Amino acid sequence: MGRSWVVCIVMFCLAAGTVCAQEEADTDAAFIGMQESLLDGGLTEIEVRNVEIPAKNMLYVGADAKDVENAVIGLKKTGLNGRVLSDAVFSMSYLVSIGDSVDDARNVVEDTAREAMGKGIMGKNLAIEIEKRVKQRARELWENKE
Repeated sequence: MGRSWVVCIVMFCLAAGTVCAQEEADTDAAFIGMQESLLDGGLTEIEVRNVEIPAKNMLYVGADAKDVENAVIGLKKTGLNGRVLSDAVFSMSYLVSIGDSVDDARNVVEDTAREAMGKGIMGKNLAIEIEKRVKQRARELWENKE
């Protein structure tokens, strides 16, 4: 009896690993498909590399590739560049991973960025403003789940 449980556990782990590997391959393929559009949308090659992980995270939790692509390009068109852009996409990814839609996460980040930039806030301070608002939104999402 003990040996059959071990076999069952090993088989389950192998099956789960296969499913995860397939999902990761799908996520990689989706991101590769959007790279050209991100470049056409104004991102530099470095920015595309820097947003790869958070974009893949959003895809992995079920976000639509076109929604993610449009959101990242939208943030770039808002005026976010370099490290602030990648931080903003990581913030979006966090919200999506806890249940927010890509569009709602984008709106939170974009609106905060516009408001802060309108006040002359840039660079690291802009990233801090976005992070504060994302934490507030995360609390709202958690409160609504309870």
